[in-house]
Amino acid sequence: MALGIGMFNTLILLGATTAVWRARQSQRLGQLAIASALALVFLALKSVEYTGELARGLRPAVSTFLAMYYTLTGFHAAHVAGGIIANLWIIAGAKRTGAAMTAGRLHAVSLYWTFVDVIWMIVFVLLYLS
Repeated sequence: MALGIGMFNTLILLGATTAVWRARQSQRLGQLAIASALALVFLALKSVEYTGELARGLRPAVSTFLAMYYTLTGFHAAHVAGGIIANLWIIAGAKRTGAAMTAGRLHAVSLYWTFVDVIWMIVFVLLYLS
């Protein structure tokens, strides 16, 4: 649990969610691309963090804490990846579905990203700051 990476990842996720909310408010889908890029950075940093921890022998079988750490952060990473897919789905379908459908999808995905942030804050406090 690299506190520095965890803190940076927190900022990255907040930036991604901010970009999604900007996309929702302005209907500029370029903001979704920015959010997706930031989410990819989050996943890359999580991969770097995992690699370092595993190299130090910090595996899920070592302790219940580590098992919970990998489970919670792994599920969270999967939800971040799901957010990237949702962003790309909106971008790809925007011309076909029209403004009203795109606005509804932006509304839904902005709530999803907010939920992802809230869960990350809980995970961060419980696993990185405890």
